[in-house]
Amino acid sequence: MLTYEKTILKIFQKIKKTPSDTTLYEDCFSLLRASIEEDVKKTCTYSQELRNLCNIAIRKDYKVAPALSDLSKRTLLLEAPHIFDSYLQYLEIKRKPEERFYLPRRKVLLRVVQDLQKLVDDELDELFISMPPRVGKTTLVLFFVTWIIGRNDEMSNLYSAFSDIITNAFYRGVLEVIQDPYTYTWSDVFPNSKVKETNAKDETININRKKRYPSLTCRSLYGTLNGACDCNGFLISDDLLGGGDESRTRVRNRLSKEELQFSSSLY
Repeated sequence: MLTYEKTILKIFQKIKKTPSDTTLYEDCFSLLRASIEEDVKKTCTYSQELRNLCNIAIRKDYKVAPALSDLSKRTLLLEAPHIFDSYLQYLEIKRKPEERFYLPRRKVLLRVVQDLQKLVDDELDELFISMPPRVGKTTLVLFFVTWIIGRNDEMSNLYSAFSDIITNAFYRGVLEVIQDPYTYTWSDVFPNSKVKETNAKDETININRKKRYPSLTCRSLYGTLNGACDCNGFLISDDLLGGGDESRTRVRNRLSKEELQFSSSLY
C-alpha cells in the first residue's frame, strides 16, 4: 500500500458522510498532487474517484458547484500528462460544448482511446484501427500525437499517409493544437514543452530543442524518408490508398503487403 493510500481512503469516507465540506476535497487533491510521482497509475485512479465524488456532490447541492467544478478541472489537469482520455477532456475545456471534438464522440471513441493508452503503456506493440469514414479517426490520432510529443520530446515520431495534402493537413493540425492557447490547453498540460523549430516544407516539428531527428515528421507514402526520421517513437500510417481503383490493382496489393511489414503502430 502507498504511504498516502490509507489517508486518501479515510478522506473519501469523510466526503461521503459530509459531501458539502469542500475542504475535504481540497485536502485530498493536495495529497494526490504531492504524491503523483510515487505511483502515477494508482494516483490517477484516486483522482478519477475524487472527480466522481465532486460530480455527485454538485448534483446534490448547487452551492458547492463553483468550488468543486474548478477542482474537477484540476483533477483532469493532474491526470492529463499520464491518461490520454483525461488529456482529451482537458485539452478542449475552453471550447464551447457544441464545438468540442472529443466529448460528443467519447462514447464511441473511448475504446480506441484506451487502446492508444495501451500503446503508450507498452501493453500493445501494434494497433490497427478500422472504423467507418468521418467518425474522427485522423483527428483522434492528431490529438494523440500532440500528447506523445508533449510527454517525450526526445522521441522521433513519423506520420505517413498517401499524399502530401493529407500529411500537410496533419502537420498544420498538430501545430494548431500546440500553438493556439485560446482554443486548446496543450501548454497548460505540458508547461515545460515549447515548440523550438518548425519546417513547413519538410513538415517537421521539434519540441524543446533542435534535433537531427525531429519530434515529429510528416511525410507522404512516396516522400523521401532516408535519414529524415529515426522513428524510435511511434510510426503512424493513415490513408495509404489513393482510392478504390488503386486498392484493387495487383501492384498496389503487392506493395501494401510490403509496406505493412514496416508500418507498425497505427492504421
